[in-house]
Amino acid sequence: MFGQAEIDLKSIMDDVSLVKAPLALNKKYYNDVLKVNNPSLKLEFDKEDENKFYLTLYTKDAKTGNLEKAGKVGMKVDILPISHAEKNPVGKARDNPNHSPTLPAPQGRLELSLNPVKMLMQMVGPALRRKIIMYCFCALCCALFIMILPNILGGLIVALI
Repeated sequence: MFGQAEIDLKSIMDDVSLVKAPLALNKKYYNDVLKVNNPSLKLEFDKEDENKFYLTLYTKDAKTGNLEKAGKVGMKVDILPISHAEKNPVGKARDNPNHSPTLPAPQGRLELSLNPVKMLMQMVGPALRRKIIMYCFCALCCALFIMILPNILGGLIVALI
C-alpha cells in the first residue's frame, strides 16, 4: 500500500496525450496539478533532485490490523507518448542505448575469489563476522592453553621434586 493516497496515473497519462510531450512527475507538476486535484496526496521530494520523490510504504500489523510504516521507496517517474518512445528507443536493462535514465553497473555484487577471507567478508554480515572472529580467537586461545599445559605441569612437577 502506497502513501496516504493513491497517485492517479491515468490523469497524468491523459495530460501527456494532450500535450504530446514527455512529462516528469516532479515537484512543480505535483504542486500545480496533482495537489490541486487530490489535496490528500502527500509526496516527499528529494532535497537535491526535484524530479525524485519518496513514497512511504505501509503494512498491516498482523495482531492489531493497524497500518505501520514499512519503509520508503525513492522514485522518478517520466511518462512519454508512444510516438516519442518509438523515436527514442532505449535498451533493455543496461543494454545499449543506455539512456533515459542511464543505468549504472550494479554495486555490491558477489566477487568470486579463492581467498576464503575475502569470500567470508562478502557473504557474512558484520555482526555475524565479529562473532565468528571472536569464536576463532577463543578456540585459538584454548588450543594454545592445551598445548602449553604439559610444559606448565612438567615444570610444576620438577619444582615439587
